[in-house]
Amino acid sequence: MQFFDEFFASCPKNIEPLLETELVALGAEATKKTLGGVYFKGPLSLCYRALLCSRLANRVMVILGKARVENLGDMQAFIRNIPWSEHFSVNASIFVSFSGKSDFINNTLFGAQAVKDAICDRFLADHNKRPDVALQNPDIRISAHLFSNQLTMGIDLTGRSLHERYRKDQGEAPIKENLAAALLMRANWPLQYEDNMTFVDPFCGSGTVCIEAALLAKNKAPGLLRDSFGFESWLGHQPQLYVQAREYAQAQEHPIQCKIIGYDHDETVIFKARENAKRAGVADMVQFKTQALHALHFEKVPGLILTNPPYGERLSQEKTAMALMQHLGEVVQKEAAGTRLGIITNDPQALKILPFTAPKKYAFFNGDIPCELLIFQTDVAHQFIKREKTTPVETVLSTGSQMFVNRLEKNFKKLKSWLTKENVEAYRLYDADMPEYAVVVDVYGKDVHVQEYAPPKSIDPIKAQARLDEVLQGVTAFFKISSEHVFLKQRKRQVGKTQYQKQDLVKNERVVQEQNIKFLVNLSDYLDTGLFLDHRPMRRYMLDHAKDKRVLNLFCYTGSISVAAAKAGAKKIVSVDMSHTYLAWARANFALNGLSDLRHEFVEVDCVKWLAETRGEFDLIFCDPPTFSNSKKTDTVLDTQRDHAHLIVYCMRLLSKTGVLLFSTNASRFVLNETLSSQYKVEDISAKTFDPDFPEKKAHRVYRITHSA
Repeated sequence: MQFFDEFFASCPKNIEPLLETELVALGAEATKKTLGGVYFKGPLSLCYRALLCSRLANRVMVILGKARVENLGDMQAFIRNIPWSEHFSVNASIFVSFSGKSDFINNTLFGAQAVKDAICDRFLADHNKRPDVALQNPDIRISAHLFSNQLTMGIDLTGRSLHERYRKDQGEAPIKENLAAALLMRANWPLQYEDNMTFVDPFCGSGTVCIEAALLAKNKAPGLLRDSFGFESWLGHQPQLYVQAREYAQAQEHPIQCKIIGYDHDETVIFKARENAKRAGVADMVQFKTQALHALHFEKVPGLILTNPPYGERLSQEKTAMALMQHLGEVVQKEAAGTRLGIITNDPQALKILPFTAPKKYAFFNGDIPCELLIFQTDVAHQFIKREKTTPVETVLSTGSQMFVNRLEKNFKKLKSWLTKENVEAYRLYDADMPEYAVVVDVYGKDVHVQEYAPPKSIDPIKAQARLDEVLQGVTAFFKISSEHVFLKQRKRQVGKTQYQKQDLVKNERVVQEQNIKFLVNLSDYLDTGLFLDHRPMRRYMLDHAKDKRVLNLFCYTGSISVAAAKAGAKKIVSVDMSHTYLAWARANFALNGLSDLRHEFVEVDCVKWLAETRGEFDLIFCDPPTFSNSKKTDTVLDTQRDHAHLIVYCMRLLSKTGVLLFSTNASRFVLNETLSSQYKVEDISAKTFDPDFPEKKAHRVYRITHSA
């Protein structure tokens, strides 16, 4: 048997530098770092150490030989010259993996076939018999890599991948164990545990990050958890060296003082996490708790919070992720200011909502998905959220601007005590109160949303622009804000679906609060912001009446009515809209308020068709159709004035005997069909559905409809 001292350890992309450091610490001589792995040298005992102790490698291979090959004949001749019988029996089953390409091989399956044929040719020549091929659980895995006509042949001594340590049951979208270990190393967790620190993962899922944190803290070699390796069928295996390597790995363990806690709202994955921890031998070190993010409370400030939140590529998951990040930021600010916070994500933009800076960023791959690990300093505010206050340059206001400021001051004085009492951050301050300034001014926290009613053609465009400039100057002066906090849009008469089309792609998203309910608003991308301010009384109605009710929200938009019903403790909520974007937004609003959407339904469908086909019973129905809609998603055209009677009849068919239908419309000249009053008990409650920021405005009409006694 020849002496082997060169090996190759493979790993996920972008982990190579960490793997190189790990191998050197084990005593290896790292000879070459390449994409997806590290070549290293050392005795066979070092290879056994790597198999047992590496937290980052996927596989470890012994290199049998390298050669430059110019064609297929050269390649197969070199492979046939390797004394394969010295490495495994002809009775062993084999599997060949091939990577790379050249002028004569551009298909990995063809390459693997060519390698396998050459190996079998050698066995036929030596033993008049060829080994069997096994696609699953082979005795011997053979690796061939071809790059720039340089062929490297090796035998994989690993067996199943080294990242497969203890998991049988996984949560949704788990990260692999070696990626979790790499994240912890980048976050300096191996240094943290020495200081008796607490580690927390608020989205622990099936527990991988927490378990790897425990294994690192204990310095327990992950390979000790395995019951077999691929080298057991390799004839070059030296059992006595392997025993020594195991003794070395066992001697590295030490007692720990740190505390490791994982939280998740899903009791099912928490059970899986506990089972995984038992198999990993760290059940006594890790606590897993079923707990929603918004309700987290830390008994001790963590030294490190590291997590893999439930991200995804679809918009619905994007929005929900942003809401979750809003919660996480609030929890950390309240419970753990100063803690190091690490988050891995494939959408770094979603993390901009966090109120922290991230001075360190590391690129990783979660499978094939490029990701970033961001390490936040939680005692430094992020400029995206905590912008520096900019004082506008003092200017002399024009007569028109001063007149506009005076009106804003007058309106705000009337609202000030009400805003404080009701805890309202989003409200209307001005709505074309003066004919010459035909704009709407809505306030969203520290930002102002201005909508200009399109001037009639009879108005001189230059004069119209001058008046708009006076409005904007007045807004910045009154609120003492810079122009970056003012968002301007022009409101035209809406036709069809234009109200819901994107106006921009900037994603100026904010979170505003209303009576202890949080809503995600977008101030730039759509004509409307995602929150109908005039519906505030209807949300309050839900808070007061939806407890234990079965609620149906039709044409639900971004789900603010549904969120209010859920906050009240509704038994079941069905939210229906044909827009995927707005249903995703609705789910995000649920997540933002710590509400699970698992027990409620979000139905993406044409509401009219859904009403006509659905059977069921609801105690409280809110129906707020658009004035007119001809979306491309449906072949029907909705005209609320024309079609409202049919909508109401459909709704009443689903309404329980003692239930209430709230029918709302913004159609400016709406007239209720007289026949409805003869069929049902109809009450116009519009006057009761306006808050002080909408005084005597005909912004909407609302009817309370019940079954006749």
